[in-house]
Formats: sequence, C-alpha cells, structure tokens
Amino acid sequence: MAYVVTGTLSPDSTGVFRYAGTYDAGQGAYGVWTRTDDGWSIWLHWVWWGAPFETWMPIWVISAAPGSMTGPYWAALADGLTPDEIVPATYSAYNGATGAATVTYTPAAFVSSTLAGLLQTAAGVVNTHAAGDHALPSFGQVAAGGTVLGAAIAQILPAFAQATQWKNGVTKQTIAAFEQAAAGSVPINAAIGQRLPSFGQGAAAVIVTTYLVDARGIYRVFNDDGYWIHYDTSPPSEASTPDETTSTLPYTTTGTFTGTGTWYLAVQYFNGVIPSGFLPVGPNGEPYLRLDLDGDAAVGSPPKGPIDWALEVRPAGVVRVHGRVYVTDDDDDPDQWAIGYTTNGVDPVEDSPDVSVSFRYTLGLVVLEYDLPAQADGTTVKVRLQTCRSSDSVLSDGSTVKSAVAETIGPDAPIAAESWPGAVPEDA
Repeated sequence: MAYVVTGTLSPDSTGVFRYAGTYDAGQGAYGVWTRTDDGWSIWLHWVWWGAPFETWMPIWVISAAPGSMTGPYWAALADGLTPDEIVPATYSAYNGATGAATVTYTPAAFVSSTLAGLLQTAAGVVNTHAAGDHALPSFGQVAAGGTVLGAAIAQILPAFAQATQWKNGVTKQTIAAFEQAAAGSVPINAAIGQRLPSFGQGAAAVIVTTYLVDARGIYRVFNDDGYWIHYDTSPPSEASTPDETTSTLPYTTTGTFTGTGTWYLAVQYFNGVIPSGFLPVGPNGEPYLRLDLDGDAAVGSPPKGPIDWALEVRPAGVVRVHGRVYVTDDDDDPDQWAIGYTTNGVDPVEDSPDVSVSFRYTLGLVVLEYDLPAQADGTTVKVRLQTCRSSDSVLSDGSTVKSAVAETIGPDAPIAAESWPGAVPEDA
C-alpha cells in the first residue's frame, strides 16, 4: 500500500510514502511508511497519560525517521486506543514545522512506485532490494536468466490484492486477469514471458497498459472520478444523490443558503467505480461541516464539545468533574469549560452554566479537573458539562447530564477507566 502526503509544508515532507516494515514504540509493532527518497516517515507514537486514567495514547506522526521528534514534525490522533493502521487524513504542524499535511491512501501510487522500481532494476539502475518494499525475491533470478518473468511478476500480485482489499473492501478479483496473464494462461505471457534482455525494451508498454485494460474490463471503469458534495438541513446520507460534483477541492458550491437555520455539508470521493463514504471533515471528525445562519448571514457555529468526560466521587463530599477536549488554532474552537450542576435532583439547564473555567492550554489536548463545592453525605449531584467560545459566548450543543452521590467518608470506588483520543499538550 502507499500514501501520498500533500500540502504547503515547511520543511517539505510531501511525496509518495511506501510501506517500509514496522516500528515498535513500546506498545507493539505497527506499520511504517517511508518516502521514496527515505527523507520522511509516517509512524505510530505512544504517550503515557497518568492518573486517574493510567493508559497509553496513540498518535500518528510524520517526521524525519521513526522515533524521531526532535526536529519539525506533524501529528494526528489515532482512531481510539487500539489503532488498526488506518492512517488519519489531516495532520497539524509542531516543533517548527508549518502547514497542514494531508495524507491520502492511493493504490495507484503503490502500483506506479513499485513498477518504477522494477523498471529501474531491469535497467540495472538499482539492485533488486532497492526496487521497492515489495521487490520480487526471484527477480534476481530473472536477471540471471534463471526463471521466466511471468513467474516473477506473479509474486507481486498478492501484495497489491491485499492493499486493494484492505482499503476499498474489494476482492482479489480486481486483478484476476493479470494474475492469469502472469501465470501464463492468457496470451500476455507470450509477450512478456521472455527472459530479462527483452524486458527493458517493452516492459513499460506491455505490463502497465495491459494491466489497466484488464482491470477496466473487469469493473467497467468508464466513469470520471471526482468529489460528490451533499448538503441538507440535517446531516446528509451517504446513499443520497449528490447535490453537486467537482473534480478538485477546494470548491465553491453553486447552491446558496439563506434564511435562519442550520445546514450540513458533506463530501465523499468517487474513484470512478465506488464512493469512499463521507470524509471526516468536522472539527471532531464528524462526517460533515456545519453552517449556521441568522437572517441570511453566517453566524458562529457552536464550538466542539468535550471528547469525553466523567465524574469522580472524592472524600469530604466533593465531586470532581473530569473533561477532555482537543483544540486547534481555529477561531471556532472553544476556550472555556461551562459547568452546570444541581443538588436538588433536577437536571441542570442547558446553556446556563454555574461555573466557567478557562482552558489551561490553547492548543492540543485540554484536560479539566474541577472540584464542585462539598455536599452533605448522600446528596445526588447532577452535572452538565459544555464548552464555551468566550468571544461570542456560544456554548457547545449535544450535552448530556451525569450524576454522582456525594460521600463524606470516602469514595466507594475509584473512577472508571475510560479511553479517549487526543494529544498531550506540548508544554505539559
């Protein structure tokens, strides 16, 4: 498999990243992808988060080498605490780096970079090992005249089948025709089944052209690729007909949005065969962007709410509120915690906090630990936690109420361990 890093980045870490084995940062071995000139790598870093959570937190990193974060780097949150090597799409810059890095999975880059390595090998420019991360073990035998090229090429197909199946959910039928060709059961073997001397003269035209023709014949790839734009007054469905299409991003819609209310805009990529599903474009990874209107004018949308939060019963009748939220330098992000609580059994009113607490940090993972006033033994304390953007006093929506019973002797049990995505603040 391969990834492409794009963006206006300094230092320049853009390019094609191919699979280069694994790296173990102390929590198990996970995949590493290295740029074709070995200048930059994508790898998984782990950070320990202490009491009361006591857990490791995974972060994907783009840096000069696996394990290296002393120079400029880019980082993004992993998908929960059990990464499955699905690399995130957007990375923020740290330690002197600038620009937002975008990482895109692309089987096309995998094929082109691997074939480029094979062509260099055939021409004697690089050795077999340098031909790529999936270089053919028997390719040296081809060069020595010890085996036919068709048998050597067949070894690369399982790796590509796994890469295609891993990302797009298709099967190895994607390349069934080419597998047959490499095995010698269709006429292409007659064209490329000679030994190495004729490979350098015709490999590019024969292999690449024939492979694309076969794949298009299987899946009837005759649609244009591009992006599907969906918008509605409620979060759109991936199965709905796109409202607009475009071949590139960024894109300005032809549709207009008026009145007072909320619109949700989503986008998915179409590769000519199947759509990708909605991309995580929201501030907390939501599959949509939100547009709030008041009298035809755009107004500030509610800031992102807590990623996760919990209540902890402390001694002497104290209930402690724990919260976590990940903030960036986006003007729409919150900068305060808004805590509402009651002790009479009634739920706290939404958007009417009793306590406001400014964020300790303005970038990265912000953690809240706040002790509410002590209560009598057995008092039920109900809490509603939101965030607030102080510039316009807008609070986050979608809040919930949690409750705890105050204990004047001591807590009955420690706070339950919970997981969350996020990153440790740089100056922690």
